[in-house]
Amino acid sequence: ILDVELEFLDNLFGVWRINGIAVKKGHRKKGFGKELAEFALEFAKRQNALELVLLVNPSNKAAKRIYKNLGFKRKGMWKSKIGGKKAEEWSLQLEDKRIA
Repeated sequence: ILDVELEFLDNLFGVWRINGIAVKKGHRKKGFGKELAEFALEFAKRQNALELVLLVNPSNKAAKRIYKNLGFKRKGMWKSKIGGKKAEEWSLQLEDKRIA
């Protein structure tokens, strides 16, 4: 019914990526997508991530609204297609809590 996948990309720059958030059709518009996105964000923060990135289908208005409300910013169109479709790249800069 629900799925979220996070991937650690870069230790030096502390970049994590949300590879996917999925809610099956019969369970949409119930807040599950928001909960999954919040979970991914909090998990990345606990891992001392400095940046969280994701790709989203440009026509997925509900997902983009969730990401915007969480503080993500649209960076632009992704350089290649995902599954034959264009995708937008979004990013969220996080507070650096590492000890210098």
